[in-house]
Amino acid sequence: MRYYRDIQEIEQLTPQERDALASVAERFAFRANEYYLSLIDWNDPKDPIRRLIIPDVGELQGWGRLDSSGEASYTVVPGLEHKYASTALLAGRL
Repeated sequence: MRYYRDIQEIEQLTPQERDALASVAERFAFRANEYYLSLIDWNDPKDPIRRLIIPDVGELQGWGRLDSSGEASYTVVPGLEHKYASTALLAGRL
């Protein structure tokens, strides 16, 4: 089984895609094997396997949201979340 460590070796990517991803590959390591690459529908830019394996230039952007699940909107007081009508989550330190 062949392993790829250079995004430039992925023949299915267009030259424009390879150029755009060069800056991502400079910052982050790239690893893929031929099996996973074979699962990708290269005609679909939103293919789920492709999105998992092939980097995206968006990865160079800042952190994004630190509260990705929106917990702050459900927190009533520190240590108490009330997301659903019939349940609440109590968090404490031991």
